[in-house]
Amino acid sequence: MELIFCDTLLNEEQINYEKNTGFIYPITPGTEQKTILSITAHIVRTSRGNGGIDEKEALEAVEKMNRDFSSSSIGFEICKFNYINKTRFYKFNKSDERLLNRNHVANTINIYFVNKIYSVEEGSICGYTYYPTRNRDYLIVSNSCVGNRTTLSHEMGHFFGLYHTHESQFGLELANGSNCVTSGDLICDTPADPGLRVTNVTSNCEYIGLSLDAAKLFYNPPVNNLMSYSRKGCRNSFSQNQVEKMQINYKVFKKHLKNIDISFTASDTLVVKNQPLVLKAGGGARYEWSTGDSTDLLVVMPDTSTMYSVNIYTNTGCVIYKQFFAEVIPEDIISADEIACMEQPAVVTVYKTKPRLLYQLTVNGSWYGEPQYGTDSTLNLPIHEVVEDMQLGILIIDELEEKVLQPQTSLTMKAINTPRLPNQVILENDTLCRGQYTNVFIPFSMPDVNYQLVQNGDTINQSVMGTGGTISLVTKVVMENDRFDLIVFNECNSLTQKNSFSILIEEDPTDNIEITVQDIFVDAGEATTISIAHTVPGLVYHLVKESSSQNSTSINISRKVGNGESISFTTPPVEENSLFCLYVIDEQGCTNFTTEQILIQVKAYNTFDLVKHDKATVVNVNLVKVAYVSVELRNLQGQKVADVVQETKQKGKHEIVVDGEHLNLPQSSYLLLILADGKPVLRKIIQL
Repeated sequence: MELIFCDTLLNEEQINYEKNTGFIYPITPGTEQKTILSITAHIVRTSRGNGGIDEKEALEAVEKMNRDFSSSSIGFEICKFNYINKTRFYKFNKSDERLLNRNHVANTINIYFVNKIYSVEEGSICGYTYYPTRNRDYLIVSNSCVGNRTTLSHEMGHFFGLYHTHESQFGLELANGSNCVTSGDLICDTPADPGLRVTNVTSNCEYIGLSLDAAKLFYNPPVNNLMSYSRKGCRNSFSQNQVEKMQINYKVFKKHLKNIDISFTASDTLVVKNQPLVLKAGGGARYEWSTGDSTDLLVVMPDTSTMYSVNIYTNTGCVIYKQFFAEVIPEDIISADEIACMEQPAVVTVYKTKPRLLYQLTVNGSWYGEPQYGTDSTLNLPIHEVVEDMQLGILIIDELEEKVLQPQTSLTMKAINTPRLPNQVILENDTLCRGQYTNVFIPFSMPDVNYQLVQNGDTINQSVMGTGGTISLVTKVVMENDRFDLIVFNECNSLTQKNSFSILIEEDPTDNIEITVQDIFVDAGEATTISIAHTVPGLVYHLVKESSSQNSTSINISRKVGNGESISFTTPPVEENSLFCLYVIDEQGCTNFTTEQILIQVKAYNTFDLVKHDKATVVNVNLVKVAYVSVELRNLQGQKVADVVQETKQKGKHEIVVDGEHLNLPQSSYLLLILADGKPVLRKIIQL
C-alpha cells in the first residue's frame, strides 16, 4: 500500500479568511511574468552524518515540481543545500517542529527532507506544510515520498492555499457541482471528490468508486489532480482555477520570498549527431559547466546522448544547479535490405525510437507513407511496393518543440525485377546436324534477371544476365532430337519454363549406303578403287586420306555428287598402309562418316625390330624392298661411336647382334640408329 497521507491541516485562520472574502478570489490574475522562488533544501541525517537523500534526488523532485507548475507563473530553484545531522530530526515527530525550525533561512521556502514523519493524528505520513495565512515558509517531506515525484507539488499546492479535492470542512460538494463556490475545495473546475484512494482508482488510473452524494447522484471525479489522494502515479496536473488561486495567494501572502533571477535554456531538446547545440545560462556572477567552461554561453556538438550541467553562482549567495540531457540521434538509426524485389513490399527498420516522437520515411528525398510514433524500441516502416531504386532516409518530428530533424544517414535500396518467363524464345536453327549446337535468343530480356538452359535435366553453360534487349544462350552439342527447359531467376525468385523449345536432328544421309573396295591389300606404289552403290542424288561424297601424323593435314582426294547410281574414287598410289575416310554431305551441310575408317594396306614392306638379350641387343631386319641399310651406334650426345655393320641391300632376313663387349664399348646407354637409303628408319635407346 502506497503512503499517501498528508498532514497539512485546515486551520481556523484559513477558514476565516475564506469566509471573510466570500469564497471569491480577492483579485483577478492577469498575464504574469515567471517568478522563480528560492528554496533552501535541508537534508536531515543521523547524528553521525549517515542517511539522508542525495542532492540529485532533491534536484530531480524540484524539477518535477517545476513541470507540474509550468502552467502557472511560479517556479522554484534550490538556492543552497543545508545538512542537519541530528538523529532526533532524522526520525521526525511533529512535536519537534519548533526545534527543527531553528534552521530556517528567512525569505526562502525551506524544505526539510527527513527519513520519516510521525503525526499523532495520522501516524506515518508523507509530508505537510501550512496554509498561507499562517505565514510559515516551510514544508517537511518524508524521504520515502520524494521518489514518487508528486508529494512536493501536492504540499506546495497547500503552501499556496489549495485544499484537498475531497475537502469537507466547508461542506460536501455535490456531484453536479452546483455548490462548488462554497463547498468542497471551493474551486469549481475541480469536480466533487468523495475521497479518492488506491482502493477506488485502478492501476490504469480509472475511477471505480460507487459513492453517492446527498442528492443520490454518483460522483465521477478525475483521478489526475495533484491535490487529490488518487494513486500517485495518476496525479500530474492542477486545474486552471487552482493555478489562478495559487498566483493570487502568492501576491497576497508570499511576496516576501526571495526571487532568483536566473535563466537556463537549450536551443534543442533533441539533436542530430555532431550538430551544434547551444546552452545558455543567465543571472549568475560566474558559471561552472560540467565541460570545464566558465562562460554563460556554451556551444557543444555531442556525438552521443550526454548530460550537461552548470552551477550558476548568483550575487545573492545562491548556487543554482541546472542540468540538461542532450538526446542525440545516432547516424545508424535505420537499416534495410540492400536489394528489394520490384513490385513487392519492403521494410525499413528504425532503431531506438521514442514514443513522443514521430518518424517519417523519405524515399528519393520525398516523404513516403504516414509518420508513425516511436515505440521505445525498433519501429518498422513499410514500403508498400518497390518500383525503382530508392535512396532511403528518415525524418524525426518533435511535435512539442515543433521541429523536424534529419539525421545525416541514408541507405540505398536497389530494386531488381521480379523474374517473369519470356513470351518468346527464338532459335537460330531448330533442326541441326548431329553433333552441332545452336544459339537461342531471348528478346526483351529483363535486366537483373538470369537466364539458363536445361538440357537432358542438366543446366548447361553459364547463365546470362538480361539486359532489357535481346540476349543469346548456346546449347550443348545435340546428338538426338531433344527438348529444352529454360530457367529464369534472380535473388527474388526462380521460374522454370518446361519444354521451352525443341531441336530436331537431320536424318543421317549415310543410312543404307553400300561401300566396296577393289583391293584392301595392294603392292607398294599401287592404287585401288573405292565404289559407292546407289548414291543419293544431291548428296556430296567426299574421299579424304587421313594424316599419319598429328603435325600433318588430311589430304582431299576427290569430291563427287550422287546421281542415283554408283560412283567410284581412285586412291593415289599407296606407299604405306593408309587410312581413308568417306564423308557424305547433305543439302543442309550435315557431314557424316560412311564408315569409321577404310584401311588400305601394302602387301609387303621392309620391317625392323629389336630383341633384347642378356648381353646384347639383336636387330631383326626383313628387306622386302631393296634398300641400302646401315646400322650405327651413337652416344647420347649424338656422336657416332661404332659402325655395327656395313651397308647392305640384300633382300631377305638379317640378324644383327649389337654386343658392347665385342665392340669394346663401356657399359652405358647408347642410341641405336638404322638407316635405309641414308634416312633414319629406326631410333632406339639401348643399354649395353
